[in-house]
This record gives sequence, C-alpha cells and structure tokens, in this order.
Amino acid sequence: MSRRQRPITPETQSTTATRIHRRLTALCKSFGFTVLEEKQFAPYTVDVYLPEFHVALEADGPGHGLRRRKDQERDEKLWQEHQLPVIRLDHKQLGSNQATERQRPTVLAFIEEWAEIPRAER
Repeated sequence: MSRRQRPITPETQSTTATRIHRRLTALCKSFGFTVLEEKQFAPYTVDVYLPEFHVALEADGPGHGLRRRKDQERDEKLWQEHQLPVIRLDHKQLGSNQATERQRPTVLAFIEEWAEIPRAER
C-alpha cells in the first residue's frame, strides 16, 4: 500500500502540514529557541515543544472550537502527568503572517511566566 493510500489514524496524522502549525513553529524559531515538533508526551503529542523551558504550544484549527472541553481536559492531563504547561493559539491568531507577529508578546509572556518557575516547584 502506498503512503497516499494508507489510512490516516491518530498515529499517522501530522498537523505539521497546516499553515497555522508552520507559522507557530516559525514564530518560535524566530526567537532562537530549540523547537521540537510533534513531540510525544504519552499518550499525547503536542504541536510544538520548547525543551529549554519545558512548555508546549498548540496551533488550533477551526474545528477546535467544538473540542474546547476535550482540549482543556487534555491540557490538564499533560500538566498532571508531565508538569507541562500548554498555550493554545487558534487559527484566527495564526491566520496570517501579520496576525502571527502580533502573538509574539503573548508567546514570550507565556514562556517567561513558566521559565521563572523551576520544574520541581510546578
């Protein structure tokens, strides 16, 4: 079976092909941070992980509005099991290069807030 014919499952589906994911990744890289995409924190995968700060960023497409509660539960489990704080930016916040640039202060404030707290104290 060719790759094109392979069914998409949660294990094979990648969000890195989405425009908003690429913009979020580029934004984080523009700060000079090490960026890991599609990082596994069992049983979940986060869109962008910044290992220097142990924080995750999620690029939420238009369908996430309907999944808000599920996303919140997921973020809480990531916190409980991995002490991993998550910030979510939606498709409107990342919908254009200009909109993405306006998120710079939001992303930096999130990182600075969690970077000040040692992981052992979270």
